[in-house]
Amino acid sequence: MDDARRGTLAALFTAVQSISQSGALALGDLTASSTRQVLATLHREGDLSTGALAHRLRIAPPAIAQVAARLESRELIERRPDTVTGHGSLLHLTEAGAREVQAWLDDLTEALCPAFAHLTDDDWSTLARATDLLAAARLDSLAPDDDPSAGLRGI
Repeated sequence: MDDARRGTLAALFTAVQSISQSGALALGDLTASSTRQVLATLHREGDLSTGALAHRLRIAPPAIAQVAARLESRELIERRPDTVTGHGSLLHLTEAGAREVQAWLDDLTEALCPAFAHLTDDDWSTLARATDLLAAARLDSLAPDDDPSAGLRGI
């Protein structure tokens, strides 16, 4: 991939993060981003072990355990036996948790509407096409590392 395309991807990631953060601030939402990340990941990917979720989100397992305990107490997630391995448990998004994710997306979308009010029909077509392209990204081609700590670098 050439430098111009790499730059486009970097700009896209930066813009999406900025838009999401700005929307949350506009809502006055004080929910920790780790809480939103846990719920969104379980919504998108289905049941995961605490370790797999920690690895996926790059959050320390003890921190995930704390977030999970809070979400369990609110009945947004529940633990289910891992029937594949026969030991341990998986975190599962409850119906209430799925409703919470959808409500957050609805609220965030509504909060961000004014920032996009100036876009033309052609702009919206471009965003729709970009959304389709992003959804079609071949994420399975990114080989996960068996060792969660290998190759990680912090800022």
